[in-house]
Amino acid sequence: MTDSARSVHSLFVEDAVSMPIGPSASRKATSPTVDTVYQLYSEYVFRVVRRLGVSEAQVEDAVQDVFLVVLRRAPDFEGRSSVRTWVFGIALRVARAYRRKAARAHSELSNVELASRQSGPDAQAAVAQEVRLLMALLKALPDEQREVFVLSEIEGLTAPEVAAVVEIPLNTVYSRLRLGRERFQSAYRRVQRRELGGVS
Repeated sequence: MTDSARSVHSLFVEDAVSMPIGPSASRKATSPTVDTVYQLYSEYVFRVVRRLGVSEAQVEDAVQDVFLVVLRRAPDFEGRSSVRTWVFGIALRVARAYRRKAARAHSELSNVELASRQSGPDAQAAVAQEVRLLMALLKALPDEQREVFVLSEIEGLTAPEVAAVVEIPLNTVYSRLRLGRERFQSAYRRVQRRELGGVS
């Protein structure tokens, strides 16, 4: 767990973290607790909110908000979707709210998890450059396409799971994903041509 994740967790670890997800008392023995959900999905939520356009300076606040919503709504979870999909849906709505409030969406990111697995400053610089490129390409996508692209292509949700998280029809997921892939690949090709000295 990262230092940021620990600090977010400490904000509600003394609250009702043993509360089972869902309203039924009979499910308490098998239902995951808020603390378990945090342990399973906190790193995903950190990545998702960043990739959905929350600025680096606000990521920790956004993650805190996500899990405060999880804590508040845990008794109301009815199991109509997986816990994972439910958490991502909350993260998506929180990220949207932060984007609306932000004067501008700009992220200068370093990927500590990836960089820490590399050795030497050259490797870390290369990873950081790749992360900046990824974030720049994602930022170039319209919000609707970026949400679907991030959840599907990066976080690995299935199309039906994306439809449930974003609350759109399945065919709309496929359409936005296709357009997002095309725009992402086109932008990446332009970057490659610039790096090779070609005309963008």
